[in-house]
Amino acid sequence: MKKLLALLVVGLGITGAVVASQPPVSAMGLTGGQNSNYIKADEVVDGSAFLAGESVTVDGTIKGDLYCAAQDVTVTGTVEGDILCAGKTITLAGKAHNVRVAGQYVHVRGSYTGNVSAVAQSVDMESSARIAGDLTGGASDISIAGVVGRDVVMSSSSFILTGQVARDVTGRYETSRITKDATIGGVFDYTSDKDADIAGHVAGTVVRHAVPAEERSSPLRDAEQLAVWMLGCVVAAVVIAVVAPRKLRAITTLRNGQDILAALGIGVLAVFVAPVVCLVLAFTVVGIPLACIGVVAWVALVAVSWPVVAYYMGQRLFASRGLKPVVTTMCGALVLAIIGLVPVVNTLVMMSAIVFGAGMTVYAVRAEHAKPRRHKS
Repeated sequence: MKKLLALLVVGLGITGAVVASQPPVSAMGLTGGQNSNYIKADEVVDGSAFLAGESVTVDGTIKGDLYCAAQDVTVTGTVEGDILCAGKTITLAGKAHNVRVAGQYVHVRGSYTGNVSAVAQSVDMESSARIAGDLTGGASDISIAGVVGRDVVMSSSSFILTGQVARDVTGRYETSRITKDATIGGVFDYTSDKDADIAGHVAGTVVRHAVPAEERSSPLRDAEQLAVWMLGCVVAAVVIAVVAPRKLRAITTLRNGQDILAALGIGVLAVFVAPVVCLVLAFTVVGIPLACIGVVAWVALVAVSWPVVAYYMGQRLFASRGLKPVVTTMCGALVLAIIGLVPVVNTLVMMSAIVFGAGMTVYAVRAEHAKPRRHKS
């Protein structure tokens, strides 16, 4: 078990530090301060740039590809190769060939000679944007006001087209609207239970496919799936308590409020930041093996987070009863499962449990390996 936990930390550490371990290139790391990466407007990078930090800003020219990961990414300059970035807010207002980005909010304003792929909560292509190739990806909300030179293949809850698409628009949209100034040069083929609001021009046919019955959600089906999932979590928690009770005690031993805050902070980084780093790595040939290791480590860490939190909660609620680790874990898991059946609250409980459990695991392993070793005299 000790080796397994160590592997989780090592895997996440590798994915988080890969940018700093890449071979030398023309631009890498912090170029404009401790928490920012800034390529000035008059700066020319002769090669590819690997940037990571709190923010990344590219106003200059990169004669290669741009690989970046930051909370805020802004590109107003010229990237002669491809852009492969991940962050919370990504603003693309420059020039590049192909673009592959993942974030919470993606704003597209520039000109791109290839394809643009975006996965985000919101994708906003403004009227000044020009994409010579395809626009693909998925988001909760998608708005296209610019010009797409070929096809649009997206999936979203809300799809609004006010610009021009030269060829086809396909995808799955809960609601879709084609405004009066919008044009589609080919067909509009979409899957939805609602008819699209079409006021613009569609040169080809408009085809709507109904959502298959087996894919439609219902309160009863959702409750059944949630109940099965919760039962599986309870069983998994009990199994880990049987296999490694001492490790559960060690991981959940938080001495004070400072330890709790540290575990929560580490959990946020491990659960949310590590997948973004893996996504960026997956776009590079060198980084693919590291991305695979990181994904495996991340999945394993998330898997053990629930049993860890179940044992922690059982300890806090039933400490005075002197229960065995297995019983303590089962009680804590059942409490979490019951709370998880409450609508709305269950999402918050699930995410909090994963973050806190992952944080406690990484924090405990980190503390264990930080202990000074005794040398024999």
